[in-house]
Amino acid sequence: MAKNRNILGKLMQSKLFFVLLLIITMVSGFRLSSEISRRMSISNEVQELRAQTEKLQAQRDSLSQLVQSLGTDSYIEEELRKKLNRAEEGETLVIISDRSTGIGNTGSTSTTYPIPYLWWSYFFSDKS
Repeated sequence: MAKNRNILGKLMQSKLFFVLLLIITMVSGFRLSSEISRRMSISNEVQELRAQTEKLQAQRDSLSQLVQSLGTDSYIEEELRKKLNRAEEGETLVIISDRSTGIGNTGSTSTTYPIPYLWWSYFFSDKS
């Protein structure tokens, strides 16, 4: 038994044993750090995917609500009123003309002037 302790003692004091132990520790530490890094990246990816899933579910819910509202009679009636100028019985439809776009314009009431005259009046008129 003393012989085994003597061999173990010499082995523990050996520089080769110390170097091998150091190499094994470094390799184990490297492997451990790479595994921790891999698990952290997987965890981050899972969190990103969960956030993306929640965002897509919220978007899906809003779109399903939109689809449901598009099918209602009130929405269809509102679109008919807007796009086709439809009025129900007893209502009076009023169309307001927009001169800048020409919608509802029945004729030109403004006088047209030649371009040079318009520039002259723009720069040299007394209007302040």
